[in-house]
Amino acid sequence: AGKTWQYDITTNIWSELKSNIGGTDTRHISNCYVYAYDKHLIGAYNSGKILQLRDDLYQDDGAAITREIVSLPSYKADQANSPLSKKIFLDKLQIDVETGIGATPTVTMQISKDSGRTYASTYTNTIPLTGNRMYWYRLGMTQNSFAVKITFTANYKFIVLGAIALFRIGLH
Repeated sequence: AGKTWQYDITTNIWSELKSNIGGTDTRHISNCYVYAYDKHLIGAYNSGKILQLRDDLYQDDGAAITREIVSLPSYKADQANSPLSKKIFLDKLQIDVETGIGATPTVTMQISKDSGRTYASTYTNTIPLTGNRMYWYRLGMTQNSFAVKITFTANYKFIVLGAIALFRIGLH
């Protein structure tokens, strides 16, 4: 199906791995894997090269890696006396990231207001050199739910330490 899936036994989370080859997202570049000579080695399906996987290397055979984090949808709790006309307002989103990567790359954040089916609103921010927090304000309202997608493409380390969203329920 042209997809590569990875299971992390420490977090019990499945992730889809992709590579960008010639400007097109494809399955991950690895076709096979072996641990030999104290190295994690893969065979690249598109070139036949043998490449090394390393925790301190943030590229895919020279190409920048795109990382994408998608939240679960957040819903308002149904209340017995709550009229259906009440809306959810997303007033603030804070994402804490590791800093000190030596650059200030751009992070793209998208908001879904339909449980993650579509992402219409796009915002950008820059990873700070210090202070490790990115903020987005006044992100709109919905009758349904919010979901957030964070995308980052660069040859740098990108670690999300946590996130907080401030919601408000109201008529307007």
